[in-house]
Amino acid sequence: MKQLRVLLTILICLSMGANAQTNSGATTASDQPIWVQMMSDENVNYFEAVEAFNSYFKTHPMPDLEVEEELMGGDLKAKEDYEKEMKRDNKSTLTEQERKSMVEREQMNYQVKRFRNWMKESKPFVQADGHILTGSERAAIWQKQQEEIKNNSFDKK
Repeated sequence: MKQLRVLLTILICLSMGANAQTNSGATTASDQPIWVQMMSDENVNYFEAVEAFNSYFKTHPMPDLEVEEELMGGDLKAKEDYEKEMKRDNKSTLTEQERKSMVEREQMNYQVKRFRNWMKESKPFVQADGHILTGSERAAIWQKQQEEIKNNSFDKK
């Protein structure tokens, strides 16, 4: 009987620990805007993803990325100094709510940059219907081009 109580106590403690880890404030896929999820979908329609991105920012503020982009293109020392100053200021003056808001803004900045990069990287492979060529489709096109080049070089000789 004593072993049963010990076992139940251990199981209860483990389940409470697992529950605490799942409720730690980490965002789930359902917390993210649809356009963030669409970037990861291999079968996404490019035009629908771009429309979802644009629609989202009709009702939400677009992050201001100019300061960070200026620092990225500029002096590395200035960027490091700016980051140190921001960290120092954030530690001493922000409330918990302000810190949470700041983290959410940084995450949104990151997702916006990811989306813009995804658009730039995907654009050359977008078909007229919005389908983005997969890696295997790109490889097949490349292979076909290589064969055509090889055949054309033999025809000239």
